[in-house]
Amino acid sequence: MPFIIGLLGYTGLWRRWANDGMNVWVLGFFWIGIGLFWIGASTSIPGTPAWLMFTGIGVLVVGASSVWYLPPPLTPKWFREARRSWRR
Repeated sequence: MPFIIGLLGYTGLWRRWANDGMNVWVLGFFWIGIGLFWIGASTSIPGTPAWLMFTGIGVLVVGASSVWYLPPPLTPKWFREARRSWRR
């Protein structure tokens, strides 16, 4: 579910959450969803190397920290443009 919420935010299909340009929690949910999927896939397939699971854990940690701050290069273009217009 977090992946779908974040995907809607990244694609711009759901923009109402971005009121003042400071809310990045929706985009962080995208990375949390990717991390959870990665961990689930790497642990459910027998014989998968352990480093794949640790990569998923790393993405999950990045996603959790992205709920509070996300570097501008990881935000979608529409969000950066809207953020610039809100700061004027």
